[in-house]
Amino acid sequence: MRKIKVILIICSAFVVTAAQAQEPDKTLVKVRYSFIHIQDTMHRDKPYTENMLLLAGKNASLYTSYDDMAQTIASLLQREEMEKSGFSGEAINAKYRAQQRQQFSSTKYYFFAREHKFYFRSDICITGCLVAGDPEKINWKIEKDTLNIAGIHCEKATARFKGRNWIAWFDSELPLTSGPWKLNGLPGLIVEAYDDKKEVQFKFAGMENVKDGDLAVEDAHKLSQHDLDRIKNFMDGLDDNHVGLPPKRQVQEGGPMQVTQKEFDKLKAEYDKDPVAFRTAQLIAYGYGAKANASANAPAPPQNVVNNPVELPERNK
Repeated sequence: MRKIKVILIICSAFVVTAAQAQEPDKTLVKVRYSFIHIQDTMHRDKPYTENMLLLAGKNASLYTSYDDMAQTIASLLQREEMEKSGFSGEAINAKYRAQQRQQFSSTKYYFFAREHKFYFRSDICITGCLVAGDPEKINWKIEKDTLNIAGIHCEKATARFKGRNWIAWFDSELPLTSGPWKLNGLPGLIVEAYDDKKEVQFKFAGMENVKDGDLAVEDAHKLSQHDLDRIKNFMDGLDDNHVGLPPKRQVQEGGPMQVTQKEFDKLKAEYDKDPVAFRTAQLIAYGYGAKANASANAPAPPQNVVNNPVELPERNK
């Protein structure tokens, strides 16, 4: 616990600064993907699945979990209904502490095509950790094959990336260089992608143009204006009208802290050892004693067996 606290104190001095050079971009389309991942090779018949969302503009894009946002909205709606029914704040909090939320992908990926800048945000930190990732160029080879996916004429591209042989189908008539996860850099939006063993798949699940006032999760419109305004401040991607890095705010105001890749790796190693102890240490470091006790008493989230991560080490050639 002491070691975790020391790391947090060191990193809490960092706030979003230089990263803000990437300006927000008007969102043109939102694309839904079904993410399918064989995490445990001993149980290939039971892949992990999750609904994901890509918000893409001419220059910037954000890839995030649709299911995670939807779960947060559902929890807030449930809380509002309990408040209307007369439940006390203590009773509502006790109910939420007893619940075991499903664990979805928490990492958000930002890509800025013009500047070729890449960032990811992890929520292992209370207010989020924003990390400037390595802007790796993917050496795509465009093939002659074509494929019709849900009425979209797609062209094929292949590449070796992060230890896997990738196949991507992109729409050159939609000249956005974005795609799911870290896959980008083609002369068109990546509609679908998978590795040659189909252990990791991003299957196309729908696409639509973005209109003013759109919210990524439709149920968000049912929230009270207070809750809607509050979550817009920290839930990247809820508002579809623009995509960009989180607004510049101090950590004490709920903004993410910017850390280097090396610092994040240290934090992640401590988190993986004991997620509950890690979160409790953060809450104590920020002066939230009561929340720290609640975090320590909350049920630990189930851990999936992962012996086949999305990113694999490259084999020696």
